[in-house]
Amino acid sequence: MIIRKAGVGLGVAVIGWFLAQLWPVKMSMLGQNPWRPAGKARPLIIAHGGGQGLHPANTLPAFEHSAATGCDAIEFDLRLTRDGVLVTHHDASIDRLSDGTGRVIDQTLQELKARNFGARFSDPAGQKTYQTTPARLATLEELFQRFTNLPMVMELKDKGTDGARAATALAELIRRFRMEPRVMVASFDDPTLEAFRRASAHSVLTSAAVGETRNLVILSRLGLDRLASPASHGLQIPVAKYGYALDFPRLIHSAHQRNMAIHYWTINDPEEMQRLVRLGADGLITDRPDVMREALKKMGYPEVETPKH
Repeated sequence: MIIRKAGVGLGVAVIGWFLAQLWPVKMSMLGQNPWRPAGKARPLIIAHGGGQGLHPANTLPAFEHSAATGCDAIEFDLRLTRDGVLVTHHDASIDRLSDGTGRVIDQTLQELKARNFGARFSDPAGQKTYQTTPARLATLEELFQRFTNLPMVMELKDKGTDGARAATALAELIRRFRMEPRVMVASFDDPTLEAFRRASAHSVLTSAAVGETRNLVILSRLGLDRLASPASHGLQIPVAKYGYALDFPRLIHSAHQRNMAIHYWTINDPEEMQRLVRLGADGLITDRPDVMREALKKMGYPEVETPKH
């Protein structure tokens, strides 16, 4: 009896698997996804924190350098100030990276602009240039005004009520500056990302939230990825998380089937860069855009041109 039940269960599972393979794949978007290189174009160089291996993270000098040296996009974090301004900063507090202390949400823009966010930074040569030449964080409005044609990946860091406020403020700024074609929005907090999608009326491309990513990864491992229906346009993930590999071919194929871009972070080793590009990554989020330029050059991709922003 037990054997018979096990056989029935196995049969149902097999039939279910075959039926799942016939399930239509839900496309994330039609037409060319701007975060996926067309044809055999080189993968995107996405400067993490503006290129935080070369200049202080999320600061104006980092963004300016990445724009001037031909990065395809800049990636940065956003937090809300006490007076409701979106600024580029990763941590909840400014203690780790600046010469000040306290939470971002408790300080005004004027107070934050007075701080040196390069105070603790050392460049690849070990130089601490920004101890004497302060590096300031940026407002999102400053970036939109200065880099009108530079694609941007932005991650909302606030959660809860503050996250919803930040999501609304971001949607309004994107709309006002007409940046919809050049941005992708991400958040590790599912409710915050959903709040942004509502506030922007789903008019802006977004990266997969944690729940969407988890579902696609699990279903891909089980060979049932056709059942996944993420509402996102990109999958921005590490190579591994909690001991589980996220760089397997089926996952990359699943993303591409849906016209989703797949970007890995934070990739700074040239050999790892080349390996992920060969696997099919559409772009890499890196602290060292200079290293990635050289790695792509060795793979035979054309030299990166310096754009006009």
